[in-house]
Amino acid sequence: MTAEERVVAVAHEAGVTRGMIRYYFGDRQGLVDEALARRSGEWFGQFMGVFAERTKGCSTPAEFRSAIQGC
Repeated sequence: MTAEERVVAVAHEAGVTRGMIRYYFGDRQGLVDEALARRSGEWFGQFMGVFAERTKGCSTPAEFRSAIQGC
């Protein structure tokens, strides 16, 4: 399957036209970049939630270090 065929398959799966993908993302690489950025943002948000939960009761540097060792 060529790169263009994969873009067509993604458009079909998403229920949009290939032209809409081109309009919003520019090209295949733009679509891939956006997908990776969103996935990274989701991961970072989850990490920050865990980090905040683990460190919210820390009152000393030693408690903080102990809390973040598993992050």
